[in-house]
Amino acid sequence: MVDYTTDALLLKIENDILDDITTTSVPFNTSQVLALASDILREECAPFLIGLYEEYYVTYEDTALVVDQAGYDIPANAAGAKLRDVTLIDPNDPSYEKSLAEVPYSDVRGSRTNDGTETPLGYYIKANKVMLFPTPNSTRYSLRMSYYKRPALLVQTSDAVTIASGSGTSYVMSGAPSWGGTDITVNIQKANPHFDLVVCEGTGDSSGTSLTLDADPDPDPSAGDYVTESGYVAIPELPVEAHPWLAQLTAAEILEARGDFEGASRLLERAEMRRERLRRLFTPRNDGEPKKVTNRYGLLKKASRGWLGRGW
Repeated sequence: MVDYTTDALLLKIENDILDDITTTSVPFNTSQVLALASDILREECAPFLIGLYEEYYVTYEDTALVVDQAGYDIPANAAGAKLRDVTLIDPNDPSYEKSLAEVPYSDVRGSRTNDGTETPLGYYIKANKVMLFPTPNSTRYSLRMSYYKRPALLVQTSDAVTIASGSGTSYVMSGAPSWGGTDITVNIQKANPHFDLVVCEGTGDSSGTSLTLDADPDPDPSAGDYVTESGYVAIPELPVEAHPWLAQLTAAEILEARGDFEGASRLLERAEMRRERLRRLFTPRNDGEPKKVTNRYGLLKKASRGWLGRGW
């Protein structure tokens, strides 16, 4: 079975620097290397993928509307506190999803905050909140905030366990995790590409090798999937082809810290070439279907939704 874990990443990094990272004159322990790789993953690799506009890392969080409450927190896992889309959904009608347009605060300021309708028509962002306009006066709808998920931090496989068996909310793990106990929060990550989180920040309890989740995941985790403490993963949340790129970038940082600026420069040149090859590979994600660009907030659409003439 192919090893995609942080163990394999560490080997790639050592191969790139042609040395053991832990036994040189400027040693790094594995936790330090993975902390460095985590920073690079979040600050360089993930922004690169997000900037391709091919829906990498996109997920969503639903929040029930509260009467007379305009502001709703942007999800804590949103990279850069940045949103992909804001929509209204009807929990009782799966087919209903209505996009909301972002309205400049200058257009909202001084306007009526509620005109009698139960449905918000737009929003603006204030600090780290989505502010709905008009303020909802009904709990019929929920707010769906689509966003780019921040990749989790990397840990060694020794800080993780795997699923041995189970289904629904009850599972047997390969070992008793050091971070286990009552009222824990966990990630469960697919062991095979594309390393999705089957459970992200799921709550539950563990006792020895037994894990009981508070909610039934969909789909169920499979045998071999990795269980880690919330906020961490044992496999980089990157496409397989980008794992060597992350290793090169991390190795270059290590060489620079050791004073080997020439070696670091060579690695960064190779990493830049790999980046461009990855760009060509990753875009577009569907070669057979050209993208159609639609202006959801054009004047005609605004007029058809009754936007014009509302004092906006």
